[in-house]
Amino acid sequence: LRDTADSLSARASELEAENRRDALTGAFNRAFLDQYLAREFAKAARQGWPISVAFCDLDLFKKINDTYGHQAGDHILQATARILRGNTRDSDIVARYGGEEFVLVLPSTDSSTTTMVCERIVSAFQQARHNIGNVNINVTISIGFATQSPETPYDTVDALLHAADQALYSAKLKGRNRAMRYDLDQQKPVVRFL
Repeated sequence: LRDTADSLSARASELEAENRRDALTGAFNRAFLDQYLAREFAKAARQGWPISVAFCDLDLFKKINDTYGHQAGDHILQATARILRGNTRDSDIVARYGGEEFVLVLPSTDSSTTTMVCERIVSAFQQARHNIGNVNINVTISIGFATQSPETPYDTVDALLHAADQALYSAKLKGRNRAMRYDLDQQKPVVRFL
């Protein structure tokens, strides 16, 4: 009975872990992201710690699917998750938000450190080449981020997400292949680097 109980417990843990992950990319899924971010936002607010959120969106991804097919697109999405995980800490969360959009949650991370992380990610995408059939293609990424801290407090986790999303939208409008920080004081995104 003990062996059966242990086996069932181990399988339940495996299923729980699988339910937190996106099947294609292995990144955390949206449901897990929502729960985790709400918990970490509240904890950061209570403790007075910073927390940063970054929306990451592949540039012109539809063109990849249209030109090379959906299998190529899947390959790029899997590579995207690997690049994001490879350029963040183990304590950071990489989640697939939907389609070609990913969200990073960087607990205990201020705006200047988030800037460095996002700069490293943009650079990694600029340098990465993806072998699709006989063709090596390059895919760039746009990132918008916002930081909750005692100096820049957001009322809710939704407000923090909205700010990061606005910064992403601005990065796309300014030409893609860049990251932008949302400046809460100015109520607008600010270009941090190209």
